[in-house]
Amino acid sequence: MNLMMNDVEEIFKLINNSENIGIAGHKAPDGDCIGSVMALYEFLKPLNKNVHIFIDGNVPFNYKIFADEYAIAEELTDAKYDLLFMLDCSDADRLGKFKDVIKYAKKTVCIDHHKTNQSFADINIIDPEMSSTGELLYDIMKVSGMEINKKTATLIYVAILTDTGKFSYSNTSSLTHMKAAELIELGVDVSEVDNAIYNSKPANVVKAFIDCIKGIELHCRDKFGITAITQKILETNNVEMGDIDGVVEFIREI
Repeated sequence: MNLMMNDVEEIFKLINNSENIGIAGHKAPDGDCIGSVMALYEFLKPLNKNVHIFIDGNVPFNYKIFADEYAIAEELTDAKYDLLFMLDCSDADRLGKFKDVIKYAKKTVCIDHHKTNQSFADINIIDPEMSSTGELLYDIMKVSGMEINKKTATLIYVAILTDTGKFSYSNTSSLTHMKAAELIELGVDVSEVDNAIYNSKPANVVKAFIDCIKGIELHCRDKFGITAITQKILETNNVEMGDIDGVVEFIREI
């Protein structure tokens, strides 16, 4: 990992000189988004800054235990921010209803691992070789020399675990595993995290999942599957899109 050290050093100078800091993630948040945003929020707490979080969309049921929902803004105000972090966002539109928060920030920083990133911030740390934004953020945190406590480590682990498909996707490197080991050394309870994310589905989510997979159509000699997650399915079962993201993984197994 070759961090642009000048940019990283500049980020921590900006943090030290900022009083009001915003942290924004992408709309319809997933594990990498929530883990990264909440990890940075937790990491900055000891500095006693005024930190506000912007995420467009409800936190999925299996990530609620990891998110401080009281810290997430419901609406955008015209408050001014000395510094705004945008995590796991390849472009400004991914901020959804909070897109205009950029207008209220003196300086902006984007940390992301998507190769489609448009480098739309003042400082952009983009690395498509990273498994997740969480992994990249962890490298940046370590440079600071500040303490990474158990809660922050757990949130980074959530980001990495979910964006690598439990370390099964091709974006998982040997370094990814080494960093996961470091996080475990910092106190992450891997069993507790795994159970919370993957083994704790309420009945309405299971019913929505079944409704989605009942509609699977098979093509190309049954090697290709497609289904629709409709608004009706979501409303009937009282779930959000993020609650049933496992449908995609289920079809991929074909």
